Amino acid sequence: MFLALADTGTTTSTLAPIITAMGSLVEVLGEVWNVMTSNPLLLVFLAASLFGVGIRIFRKVKGAARGCADEEAHPCPGCAAHPGAVGCPGLRQRLRESG
Repeated sequence: MFLALADTGTTTSTLAPIITAMGSLVEVLGEVWNVMTSNPLLLVFLAASLFGVGIRIFRKVKGAARGCADEEAHPCPGCAAHPGAVGCPGLRQRLRESG
């Protein structure tokens, strides 16, 4: 289907408005970014939100490395949620206690 569109020449006329709109969107977002970073108060709010997002991503990655898919919902103290998960701290604790 994509090759048929490319052969008829309709792809360029269909993509041109989309590419133009994306360029306009990038320009608007650039202007918003400049306004937010030039105003100290807005910059504090931006930094706080990005810091929170960074912490959340770090927790998800840390939980995934441990074998726990949802670290925020249950931090695996006894791990009743997924008792057989590889690398789960609750499983490690039970193995230490049993043997």
